[in-house]
Order: sequence, then C-alpha cells, then structure tokens
Amino acid sequence: MHFRIIVQARLESVRLPGKVLMPIGGKSILEHIADRLSPLLDQKTGLLYALAEEESNQLALSLEAKGLDYVRGPSHDVLGRFLLASEDLGEDDFIFRLTADNPFVDHLAVKQLKEFALANRVDYLYPSNLPLGMGCELIRVRALRKQTMFDLQPHHREHVTTFIKENPEEFLIHPLICPHVEESFSPEARAVIRVTVDEIEDLRMARQLFYFFDDLK
Repeated sequence: MHFRIIVQARLESVRLPGKVLMPIGGKSILEHIADRLSPLLDQKTGLLYALAEEESNQLALSLEAKGLDYVRGPSHDVLGRFLLASEDLGEDDFIFRLTADNPFVDHLAVKQLKEFALANRVDYLYPSNLPLGMGCELIRVRALRKQTMFDLQPHHREHVTTFIKENPEEFLIHPLICPHVEESFSPEARAVIRVTVDEIEDLRMARQLFYFFDDLK
C-alpha cells in the first residue's frame, strides 16, 4: 500500500497574492511544509505539489530549485488536479490532501492517520481535534475516483472531499481524535487558535510563532 501527500498550491490568492512563496524565518511556506513532512517520506510515501495549469512559472521554478516535485492540472478543477496527481496509484492506495497555506501542519497527525488507515477499513479519514491550519485529510484513491461517477457540482470539484463528506452512505468515513492534541490543547483553545495563512495578519502571526519557538531551541 502506497501513500502520497499532495499539497494544492497557487500564487493567485485573492487576499494575499503570492503568499506560499513569502518567507517565514528564511524559508517559504512551501518549504516549511516539506520540512515538517520530511520524516514521514520513504519509498512508499511521497510528496507532490498540485499546481494549476495557468499558474506562472515562478511557482514551478521555485519548487524545482528546492528539488520538490509537482504536477499541473485543470485550473478551475482542484479535484481534477488530485486525480491527475494520483493517476499512477492503485485503488487501495491513499492520498493525503494538504493546502499550501498551512505552514504548521501537524506531522504527528499525518503519521497517526496513516497508521489508522493501515489497520482499518476506511475511505476518508481526518483529525477531528486539530486547531485551524494544522490539519489534513486522508482519502483512499478508490473513493477519490468514485466521486466522478456522480453528478458533481462545481463546489465538489473545488473542495475535493465535500461530496464524500456529504454522502456517508457511499463512503467509509472516520474522524480521528489525535491523543497528543487532546493533551496539548483544551477544546476552548482549539476553537480559537488559527495558524493558517490567509491574510497579511495571518502571515505576521506565523512569523511571530516561528521566531518564538525557534528561540526556544
């Protein structure tokens, strides 16, 4: 069984254009994601960035310079990009879905999702207790492809897993409680913590967090 971590990335953000290449502590958000996931990568778990066809070459060149792999797919069909990025995988393989505006993705949660999927029958798995900006999703390739058999609406193709979540009778869905998160964050804290980068204030906060924890090393 193989796993592939697919990070959807674009430069044309409406609220903060080019954010995924903006520096935090000397590295771009894309690099921070790759660094956090690197301990999980091996012969059966790879990392791939999914870009839109119409993106400028700046993003692709940046990834190439760092030795990071990518694939380009339909500009207005994110699900189409994920299908393309996983077309060589088997039906029982899995993909992780991440977004490139989350530099603090919880690599321990990624590991726990993988371990659960190896031991249980599941089509769609997600950590249910992570603060905003630290999470990911795990989807069996068969389930990813099965969606295309239905009459999908534009928002289904834009958000990749919405159709799966809306149709639990068709898919084996499991929310996973991550023990280390329960120990670290109260429910009240999880409800207000936000570490995604969507606007300039989020980027400033991400930089402050990075420098604070870097100073603790």
